[in-house]
Amino acid sequence: MNLAVRVKLNRSALRQEVAAQLPRVIGDTVKKDLYNKFLSIKSLFIKEFEKHPITEEVRAGASSPNISGILSGYGNLYSFFGFDEADPTSGVMRLLNEMQFSFTNFNRRQMASFRVQNFPTISAITEVTPLPWAPGLSWAYGVHRGNVPNFGNYLHKDWKGSRSGKGLQVPHEIESRSMSSDKTYIIGMLKTYNKLFRGITP
Repeated sequence: MNLAVRVKLNRSALRQEVAAQLPRVIGDTVKKDLYNKFLSIKSLFIKEFEKHPITEEVRAGASSPNISGILSGYGNLYSFFGFDEADPTSGVMRLLNEMQFSFTNFNRRQMASFRVQNFPTISAITEVTPLPWAPGLSWAYGVHRGNVPNFGNYLHKDWKGSRSGKGLQVPHEIESRSMSSDKTYIIGMLKTYNKLFRGITP
């Protein structure tokens, strides 16, 4: 047997209850939406860094061609920078992966706010991209500016005594060379993605 029951609602109490719960309900929805958009931009940031020709060239090691083109086709960045580690970009990757979403507020005026915690700074990037043979200099910042020193003194050849195994710095300039800058690499990306994160809306 089914019972049909009619209920008279206390409209005044119902309105008050809905009004009290609405900010929380909407806030949860907004938080989820903002978080998903944060994850999407973070993923895009990491993907762009990993697919950038400079990252790919550095990760390819001392035998890589100069696919980035900033050395005008001579040698490669790995041997010019004098690396001796498997992945010189790992410090930047760590910084990018450490970015976190923190929802801070949703008020009755329907204003939402959040923070991107651990967003990398230029200082943090330069700290994790040291130039092995020039203490205090950053290879990532040098790429951005196009001014890593001693490119004219760089000789690309097999050399057992070199860190990379395929490059060395000779005392005198071999020829006049200049490296190009690349404003689209990680230092330039910071400005781009700072703007993208700040532009997130529900």
